[in-house]
Amino acid sequence: MKTLSLFAVGILAVGLAGCSGAPKTFVSTHEQRWISIEVRDDVPYDRAWKMCVDVIAKRFEVSMVSKEAGLIQTTWTPIVTEKDPLGRVSARVTLLFSPDRRVVQMRLNARFQPPEAKHFIYGFDTDVTDTLKADIMGVVGRMTR
Repeated sequence: MKTLSLFAVGILAVGLAGCSGAPKTFVSTHEQRWISIEVRDDVPYDRAWKMCVDVIAKRFEVSMVSKEAGLIQTTWTPIVTEKDPLGRVSARVTLLFSPDRRVVQMRLNARFQPPEAKHFIYGFDTDVTDTLKADIMGVVGRMTR
């Protein structure tokens, strides 16, 4: 009987974990995921910097900007999409230019708080990451084949 009760509790726990309600585009991970984008040769740093700040500021509230350090970071911002109209996922973006200013490194952290939970689940959102990467590549990045 005790084995059956433990089995039932295990099944219930797995079922509840699967019903956490996170959008399918949310990936739970503690891994820091950096994406590198090479800056086109015809784009000087001042222009690349301005265009990156413009792309980020259109979607997120910027909390830290240092042109000298090549760093842009945003606050945690709710992401409202067709797939998640409630904005249950929040994201924070960090952009960091390499010391030679020829590569932009991008990290998008996301967090989701399941209903009735006291803590966030951290990871990233594939849709937001892909969209932001495409936007940054569109203004400063080299074309890839």
